[in-house]
Amino acid sequence: MESRNWKQVYRDQNQKARALFLKNIEFVHQKCEELRKKKRHHEKQLENVSSLKSQIRSVDASVVKVVKETKETQLKNSDLKSGLRNEKVQTDKLKSEMNNMQKVIIENEKIFKEIQNKGSVQLQPYQDSMGITIERCKNAELTFRILFRTPSNKTCQLKLASVDKKLKVVKCLPMLSNLQLLEDHLNLSNDCPGFITHVHSLFMKSSSH
Repeated sequence: MESRNWKQVYRDQNQKARALFLKNIEFVHQKCEELRKKKRHHEKQLENVSSLKSQIRSVDASVVKVVKETKETQLKNSDLKSGLRNEKVQTDKLKSEMNNMQKVIIENEKIFKEIQNKGSVQLQPYQDSMGITIERCKNAELTFRILFRTPSNKTCQLKLASVDKKLKVVKCLPMLSNLQLLEDHLNLSNDCPGFITHVHSLFMKSSSH
């Protein structure tokens, strides 16, 4: 009787121990599965982090490239602006020079017209008898020629130019002596008719030899 009870007790304890052991195995299995899930999750997070790092590096490289291109563009823009400023300065300088030249041309035109009008009025009585013709030279400066025709139908020429607001003999055919004295006297007296009459008489004397 006692032997049966002992065996029953042993079987019961053995079953309990086995059930407990199986329960512990199941618990460990569940924990292992949870750990595996956590590991997979962690590995996935690591992959995401690695991908993010790669993306960040790519973005950083793009940012560096954009910054470099921006600096290059700014430098080019600065050079272009500097070039445009220089061109504007040169353009303004050219415009100023053109305006000054235009003023000189207008002033020379005015002076020539005054001389021509004054000479025409004062020399009108002598033009037919002396054969004198005054012509404007085709250039930007105030230059005109006086043509004298001798009785022998020979043409003598004297060319005057305005230089620093003074009249200067730049050509004389045939060459006359004392031209500098005549020129100085003309600028001091401003007596164009007297100057032309005197030159005419010198040409007549020269042509008679």
